[in-house]
Amino acid sequence: YEVLGYHADEVEPTGIWWMEQMHPDDLREAQQRVQEFIPGRCPPAEYRVRHKDGRWLCVEDRAVLMADDQGKLIKMVGCTVDVTARKQAQELEREKGKRIALLARISEQLLVASEPYKELLASVFREVGQLLGIESFFLYRPGDLPRTLQLDTAEGVSDADKERFGVMRFGELLCGRVAESRTRLVIEDLQHCVQPGSEVLRAAGAT
Repeated sequence: YEVLGYHADEVEPTGIWWMEQMHPDDLREAQQRVQEFIPGRCPPAEYRVRHKDGRWLCVEDRAVLMADDQGKLIKMVGCTVDVTARKQAQELEREKGKRIALLARISEQLLVASEPYKELLASVFREVGQLLGIESFFLYRPGDLPRTLQLDTAEGVSDADKERFGVMRFGELLCGRVAESRTRLVIEDLQHCVQPGSEVLRAAGAT
């Protein structure tokens, strides 16, 4: 119980209480594992449990079921270890590996590309978008008229929106403001953004 931030006198010393602290997505598997336990064996298990302060921890269980001479289960002996930091480090390594693999694929595409640059850029953006969870993107180039942007390629948007945002003047909407100021603009919460032009993107279905 200490691993969850509780003192022994704060909780009921029962398996039922412990399972009530488990993440709902992990509970069924844990219950199934208990049913399949064989006396004397201690298969390790990892799952999530809620700490006293409300955050989720990832823990590793190692337990042994004890039985009497007639084979009747009488108790379970084991230990629970907080492995949250280890799991987080493993996840960071997996994400790092994904990014390295992405860079390798993009580099290969750029080096051996035989397709037109517009299709190539669309392919690269799709790769990046899948990794980062990007729903749509717009790629603009300088327009034929002064201080304008021309939509070059876009993914994840309708043909109507491509037509709607086909030409943009400097200072107009978000992309036009970036072109005018020559600075990066990051909007993490578009639904609550008050930047000029964000309402147009929300109306177009961007999130």
